[in-house]
Amino acid sequence: LGNEHQKLAQLAMSLVGNTHIQVLYLNNCGITSKGAHLLAYALGKNKSLEHVWLNNNKIGSSGSEAIASALMENQTLLTVALSNNSIGNHGGKALVRAMRLNNLITDLFVEGNRMSHNIEDELNRICSNEVNDCGNDGILGYPINHYDCIPVDFDAGTVGESVVSMTCATLESIQ
Repeated sequence: LGNEHQKLAQLAMSLVGNTHIQVLYLNNCGITSKGAHLLAYALGKNKSLEHVWLNNNKIGSSGSEAIASALMENQTLLTVALSNNSIGNHGGKALVRAMRLNNLITDLFVEGNRMSHNIEDELNRICSNEVNDCGNDGILGYPINHYDCIPVDFDAGTVGESVVSMTCATLESIQ
């Protein structure tokens, strides 16, 4: 792994054992498929995260498949936001399978991912039942302290080391 992937791996490992963080806001961070695989590992193991925002990254089909597998394991997530990540049909089908098994998620955001209308319709059908609401309520009333990321590309190594180090140090300090 390159240095930037090592930093993201450190962030993911910090999330695995963390019992305090409830919101992970990583919109617009340039997270690629490789980064999504690292985060997926953490999502599958974490016992406190309730809301994960990964909109406008570069997760792709493979990364979304990894996240979908993690959603099958996770028992705490209520919101998953994956809009504008080039998920495509393969990633969309993986999300359909995950959503059929995980009826705890109440908000799923997947707009702008180049999925077929059939897959979008299936996700909407799954999300429209009473067990799996998946509405567009977001997390209204939930206090979010987030920081917008600078454009990040973990594969190209353009993320500032201090940004990831600061995030990891913050996570470690409140465990």
